[in-house]
Amino acid sequence: MSTYACSRGRSIALFAGRFQPLADSLVISHFQTVWLVARSGGLLTLHELAVDAGDFFRLPLPRIVREETKKYRNQQFVRFVERALKKENQPAAV
Repeated sequence: MSTYACSRGRSIALFAGRFQPLADSLVISHFQTVWLVARSGGLLTLHELAVDAGDFFRLPLPRIVREETKKYRNQQFVRFVERALKKENQPAAV
């Protein structure tokens, strides 16, 4: 088990097993679905989602899974996440 610091000063314990990449891929798919809904004006704002996405995709395993699977994802979503990663707690442009 490894411990990683999150961008907001918290730390998490991470167990890197065979299940982790699949779980991260499912979470990425969930983020993409929420991004589509946020673009339509529902649930939360794109700024709020960008902050969450930035926190999540800065973690080691989600970052690796994102890199390995981004060619299969909506390219506008990929750009949204990349902008969220570049700007700490700033809104990512659509």
